[in-house]
Amino acid sequence: MAAGRSRSYFERLAELAALCTEAAELLKEGVVHCHPALLSGNQALVEKRVDAAERQRYELNRLLLHEFITPIDREDISLIAARSCEILRAINGSMCWLLHTASRAPRPEALRTAGSLCRCCTELAELCRNLQRLKKMDPLVTGVTEVNRLLHEGDKACSKGVQALFETGLSPVLVQAWVGFYGQMTEGFAACGRAVEQIWIVLLKNG
Repeated sequence: MAAGRSRSYFERLAELAALCTEAAELLKEGVVHCHPALLSGNQALVEKRVDAAERQRYELNRLLLHEFITPIDREDISLIAARSCEILRAINGSMCWLLHTASRAPRPEALRTAGSLCRCCTELAELCRNLQRLKKMDPLVTGVTEVNRLLHEGDKACSKGVQALFETGLSPVLVQAWVGFYGQMTEGFAACGRAVEQIWIVLLKNG
């Protein structure tokens, strides 16, 4: 297999994770401002990234079908790509719920949660790029450790965010919207965790 083709797999995985980072940044901006027009516009941009990721995933799987030998197991490549699409769908779901909170003051727990997800996606993209250098394990192990730390931080922020909803006298409609938001964010962190778990499996197979 040509070295260029090998690199393209990892570059495509990194591009998918980069789309997650862009979507997470759009979500974070929405959490900060909570303005209806901005939220609506950002959601449209997130949806474009969801569509772009699905197209890239399709192309990646098509490429795998015609490849005799792959740099790592084709199943691992396909699953990492699928996890990125799951992250994007969760971010899009969070944006949908956030629209129901428009014109309300931003919640600090929501901002912390969105920030953690942004950093998770950034680290995931870097991990995918570093898969090209499997013999250099230290950056990969460090990256996996950092993502796991951020996942714990994000899950904790989600739990605190839901708990705080019942201590501030919000209307039932707003409570429902924020619970939906945190539920989708939790799914986003879970998808990040599944992506990193798959990368860890790759490291164990090739270490």
